Amino acid sequence: MGYWDEEKDIVWIDPKNTKGQVLKIAGLNVGLPKVPAQKDILFSDLPIDEQMWVREEMPDELQAIEDWEGEEGDKRSPSEVYNDMPKAFKEKWNPWIAEQYRKRKEGVWFMNKGKPIYLSGEQWFVLQWIRAPFGYLKWFEPQWRLGIHWEACVLDPRCYGQNFVKNRRFGWTTGASGGLTEYITRTKNADVAIGSKSEKDAEEVIFQGMFMYMFNELPFFFTPLRRGSRDPKKMLELKAPSGNISKNNKVKKATGLNSRVVTLQPKTSSGDGMKIFRLVMDESGKLEKPHNIEKSWQVKKRCL
Repeated sequence: MGYWDEEKDIVWIDPKNTKGQVLKIAGLNVGLPKVPAQKDILFSDLPIDEQMWVREEMPDELQAIEDWEGEEGDKRSPSEVYNDMPKAFKEKWNPWIAEQYRKRKEGVWFMNKGKPIYLSGEQWFVLQWIRAPFGYLKWFEPQWRLGIHWEACVLDPRCYGQNFVKNRRFGWTTGASGGLTEYITRTKNADVAIGSKSEKDAEEVIFQGMFMYMFNELPFFFTPLRRGSRDPKKMLELKAPSGNISKNNKVKKATGLNSRVVTLQPKTSSGDGMKIFRLVMDESGKLEKPHNIEKSWQVKKRCL
């Protein structure tokens, strides 16, 4: 999906290694894919004044499955309803769903007022399928540059992550929660953690208010198996439900991703002993004494 070119000091976020423009963001050289043919750039067929990011709506036939509510006693999920549809129906829509997965893996290009813009797979997923409490996200260049920098941080073996000092209302919490949702819903055997300046903020503001809202709004074809209630308070387990029984009263063999999303207490030692694949720390500079981010980071970076 990308790599660090040590000789040229470029981090390529370039799934097919086509090598295009190199941006310098916060001192980091970030290489983008080569701009594709115009026919492969979204909205390039529109007049320049109309070229901007617009998310694709779910096709009506799939939206009907997404909104499906079974009769009493029918506890099938939308994914199970889709799997039970006639062969012809699935043959019609499987290619469309597969294309969504391709975009999630490779990213997309779109035209913005005559300028081609590359969205990484994570960026595309967040803009296209992450619904926040206030609605779907819009594209803004500052957030886009931050996201490109983050992609490079993930691929750079020299880097632990991204430290972002922001102004209020920038949208960082929303974007970080969306990115975490994208990552954990495709990653097996991983723990990711959420922390903040207080236990209440980590649990109520980010985990429940953002992450779980986004997770529950995902389309059925991107929603992994989970265990427990629809609205957990501190932790989400992406495993098959206990006693998972099919409509034919047979035990299902599906095990899920076997991953978790957990919240951390605002303590220096929180997370110690864990193997954390992704860590989101919001307002970490506001930890209350005797805890502080410098000491806390010395513990947490050994978990990553």
